[in-house]
Amino acid sequence: MESAFLEQENFNFDYIDYYILLKPLYDENDYSYIIDCETYLTYFQNDGINADQWLTAMTTLTSSYTKETLNELLTTQLNDGTHIVYAPDEVTCLVDDTHYIGQYEANDLILCQDISRVRYTMYLRKDVYNALKDMYDEICTFNNNFLLRECYISYDSLDEDAGYNEFQLGLCINVGELGVSSDDFAQTELSLWLEDNAYKYGFILRSPKQKASVTNHSYDSHIYRYVGVEAATYMYENNLTLEEYLGSY
Repeated sequence: MESAFLEQENFNFDYIDYYILLKPLYDENDYSYIIDCETYLTYFQNDGINADQWLTAMTTLTSSYTKETLNELLTTQLNDGTHIVYAPDEVTCLVDDTHYIGQYEANDLILCQDISRVRYTMYLRKDVYNALKDMYDEICTFNNNFLLRECYISYDSLDEDAGYNEFQLGLCINVGELGVSSDDFAQTELSLWLEDNAYKYGFILRSPKQKASVTNHSYDSHIYRYVGVEAATYMYENNLTLEEYLGSY
């Protein structure tokens, strides 16, 4: 920090607390966090965040994003009504057409080993994988045809919805059953079991029946989202979607 003060004319002592948060994201002799800090604080101001909340906002962002992903997040021109997601590491965060995570990538992704899947290199966040593995082991006591069809998808692998797709979080799974078509899966014993029991492992059916007006997605029996056991149980018992759950707080 001393060398930054000596070498950067625009060093601002009033921003020391912000510099301390940003500096670990940068290389040792990279002082561009001084300029970036000005940009980010201007973003907070334009986003309607009170000055007394700026430190909390910066703390949250720097714990989830890297130097590159944070810069992209706070410098991308978004459509009116679209907001950035400040805490994508939270398991109940909302990502959709109006909630943007940019190039965010979770730092605890692990391989989905010992689970039947469509390809070898499939990843989930560590806690999500452990929960899925427990649920998978239970499923295997009555059905050996469970198939993980999709999970984490990187920003670079997405097309038009990159930055707005919750599969980037490493919290979503797309599941099916060997020998069963996508159209027929909803009627299977496995699908019905998941709808009634997945919450015990922290998963919710992301787009349930008769909730399209809330989720903006028609019913889909394949896609589950990890939100943690406590939140999933509450949503299941009260017939709530993630959107409704978040709106109740």
